[in-house]
Amino acid sequence: MTHWIRTFISYISPLKRAAPMEPLLCTAGSFKLTYNLLQGLQSQALYQFLHMPNLRRVGISLFFFLYTMPTYGQWTSDAFGLFDPATEPERQAWAGLQGERYIQGPEPPTSLQILMGEKSLIAGRGRSMALALGLDTHGNLMANGLITEFQLSSEDRTFQTESDNGLAYIIIPNTTLAGLFWASALIKNNSPLQSERQLYRITADMRQVVPRIEGSRIGDVRADLVSPPLRDVHDNLIDDGQGFLFQLKRHGKTDLIPALSVSALVQAQIPKDQLDREQFLRLSTNFEQTDAKVLAYAKPRLLSPIALTTQYNADLGLLNVKWAPLLTDDGHLVPDGSRVKLRLETKLFDPADTTAWVEAGMARASLFLWKEDFPARLTLATSFGAEVYEVNP
Repeated sequence: MTHWIRTFISYISPLKRAAPMEPLLCTAGSFKLTYNLLQGLQSQALYQFLHMPNLRRVGISLFFFLYTMPTYGQWTSDAFGLFDPATEPERQAWAGLQGERYIQGPEPPTSLQILMGEKSLIAGRGRSMALALGLDTHGNLMANGLITEFQLSSEDRTFQTESDNGLAYIIIPNTTLAGLFWASALIKNNSPLQSERQLYRITADMRQVVPRIEGSRIGDVRADLVSPPLRDVHDNLIDDGQGFLFQLKRHGKTDLIPALSVSALVQAQIPKDQLDREQFLRLSTNFEQTDAKVLAYAKPRLLSPIALTTQYNADLGLLNVKWAPLLTDDGHLVPDGSRVKLRLETKLFDPADTTAWVEAGMARASLFLWKEDFPARLTLATSFGAEVYEVNP
């Protein structure tokens, strides 16, 4: 813009030498139009200028530009361009270079935010950063050199640093204590400013966890594989949801049973009927595994003797029998639906086999047997053992 205005002045200056005009100033710091130029255009030189064929359009445009300007105020500039302080007083508070030489500084910060990264650490390994961002009421970054204090709940001391380019940060030191912690920042100025708390977590080092097996609890239907509470080398309990693998080896075959940690314990369940009298059990992570542990399992046996109740109908040749209660030696009823095999042996006929099912701790059956067949031998067999009875009418 400066270039074409100066060009314009060089064309019209010979037309009015008696009244030389001031050059028009326009810089990045200020924008000023002089009234002398306007007076020169109102003279006879204006008429001659507007009839010059090469500059007629430029002259007309400049004429209307000058006559339609409402004011001739003082303009200034900042990083976003030119502005009039009279109409935009708030913009004068924006920090940074204003004009050619003046630098507007930020006001004291009114908001302070704290950021964390990484927010999940491993005990004894890795570091993180806590960063504070301060802004004044106009959104300017806080000034350099403000003393900023960081407080970490995982440490018994505070950390101080100075702001630079609107930021203040510290490197969180390595710690071996696992848990959920918080961090906050404080600017110690004439009016102290405190940030909100930011949470971060430190977890147990799974690379340093040695898995162990406590044993197994065998119930009526399933067997529970259990570990004791697991810790890393820093004595931190492992977090919930950590993945483990039980390896159950028997008959040359290995079954893999996945499990997750809950309250630092690792547990898994397998059906009891899949267990043998002896098998080998391991517990492993991605980094370690236990030595093989012998898992011996002695299946419960029928609790003897089992009471047998009989009722014989001689006219029909029918023997009704009932066994109850069907108990195991660990004090539990034989589960409902368990199969019971019955064999009836007499002196005159070949053995006869039939099947009954357990319901409510008892088994019932009806057998055809003539009076001449007595005495008879009756065998009751379950997966928990067998009982033999001598039956008479």
